[in-house]
Amino acid sequence: MKRLFRAASGDPSQLVALVASRLRLSPYDAGRLVREGRVEVNGRRAQEGVVATGARVAVFVPDEVASDMAAPLVVAYRDRDCVVIDKPAGLRTQGVRGDAHDDLLGRVQRELARDASLLHRLDRDTSGLVLIPTSDRGRAWFAAALERGDLERRYVAQLDGAVGAQTIALRIGRTSDPRRRVALPENDPAGEAAATRVEPMGDGLVRLVLQTGRTHQLRVHLAAIGHPIVGDVLYGGRAAPRLMLHADELTFIDVGGVRRTVRAPCPFPSG
Repeated sequence: MKRLFRAASGDPSQLVALVASRLRLSPYDAGRLVREGRVEVNGRRAQEGVVATGARVAVFVPDEVASDMAAPLVVAYRDRDCVVIDKPAGLRTQGVRGDAHDDLLGRVQRELARDASLLHRLDRDTSGLVLIPTSDRGRAWFAAALERGDLERRYVAQLDGAVGAQTIALRIGRTSDPRRRVALPENDPAGEAAATRVEPMGDGLVRLVLQTGRTHQLRVHLAAIGHPIVGDVLYGGRAAPRLMLHADELTFIDVGGVRRTVRAPCPFPSG
């Protein structure tokens, strides 16, 4: 696939950053295209360096990279102090060292708000709503709200087997495997206190309400009661095309004092 564009005054000046921004690629993939000679500037094969405003850029994207090019960000809500993004499954909330792939925070900083910062996370394979502060005022406001428990996060999930309404209050502890967490008794001195409200929705789906926010909390709690999330093979769920967990509703009070509820439709079917 061939992509053509002209460098604009608001674009990054460095070639790799320019290609990454315009094609919504990770810096690693953009740099690889440049190193492999797949990028031309004004009709000549280009190397890393500065690109002048107005220059004609041609990028010859191989099929395996084109298939991974990111779709546009889905903005569910935006004001002067925050943005709420409907994150797709498979996209990290924040990049990690050694990972060549893109991340949500990096894309928001490049495409929407340079001063964006992270408030909370979703697992890479979980889709749904993430609130990202975009100003100093927003950072302070929403950090305090999260500390008070005023950021209400609700999820929908498909589980293995039927489950009744209940609150799971098992603690969340670490294991020798850094990828995993483990459920511990509520009175165990180890781990961190955690609480999840489970409400059946019918058609094989459940509503999950976070009362605390621990790493892998929903996945660990549901596996611990014998009903792992479908697609969560790490915690014993049956295989599926994706992790059947989606953050579909987020309620918060904005910096102006208005209570807002943002929703994102569930992307996977019931049953």
